[in-house]
Amino acid sequence: KEGTNWWDVITRTALTNDHNLTVSGGTDKSRFLVSGGILAQEGVLQYNKFSRASLRINSSFDVSKRIRIGENFNLARRNVFNSVAQSEQGTLSQVYKIAPILPVYDIGTSVDPIDGTEDSFGGSKSANTGNAGNPLAQLYRGRRNFNKNLNILGNIWAEADVIKDLTFKTQLNTDFNNANSRAFRFRTPENQEDQGAQNFNEHWSNGFTWTWTNTLGYKLALGEKHKISALAGYEAIKGDFRNINGSVNDYFSTDPNIWYLNPAFGNAGTRQVGSSGSANSLVSTFGKLDYSFNDQLFL
Repeated sequence: KEGTNWWDVITRTALTNDHNLTVSGGTDKSRFLVSGGILAQEGVLQYNKFSRASLRINSSFDVSKRIRIGENFNLARRNVFNSVAQSEQGTLSQVYKIAPILPVYDIGTSVDPIDGTEDSFGGSKSANTGNAGNPLAQLYRGRRNFNKNLNILGNIWAEADVIKDLTFKTQLNTDFNNANSRAFRFRTPENQEDQGAQNFNEHWSNGFTWTWTNTLGYKLALGEKHKISALAGYEAIKGDFRNINGSVNDYFSTDPNIWYLNPAFGNAGTRQVGSSGSANSLVSTFGKLDYSFNDQLFL
């Protein structure tokens, strides 16, 4: 009988669905754009996928001949399911390490209690078959592990012509980021080196940064060839970040409904929870002076 082609076993023809819609318009005194998109992408590896939803809104208004205001808003939600480790113990490494004489599944009849798919995998339990893991089993067991990220960027701004060629601008930028990941590690009874204990870990983090920038710019043209511009500014930045993570070992079940950091679901003595955070702030002033001659020589 022909041996197992492990590369063919773990790969597939992957599909990508990408949909975008943009609406824009305006008048002589206002402009706007709204754009949204949804991306759903399968990985070429089994049980691996990526999705993203995004929204962008831009608008600006001429309040008067001298005053202009506007805003920019961007939101993106990204989900990665079953991110594959690029390491010696990762899925791709197992492909060239595992013996082709080993079957993908053994003669057992075990099935997943949630979706009924077969999970009785073949492996290197037999003597003289190496210590590699079943790469499809790794992908299958990691199919409910994920990394999710929400990022929101935005700013509002106002600009005013104080006098001819002298412009003041103020802008407030915000950056919010939220991330969440979880991973459950299963026993691997089909392997010589069995992952004997089932464990779960979870991570949450939040970060927020605001930046307030004020600038005063001046432009002067001396004849047709000489141009001078000057800019002076003040900027304040403040940010904070916080994360919490934890793990519990020896889960009594693989049911995803109990994938929580609750000691009742595993060995209470193994639960570990930790958190950390940081904060930063910065205030700065800056300026620059530019000169150009005939749009060819710049200083």
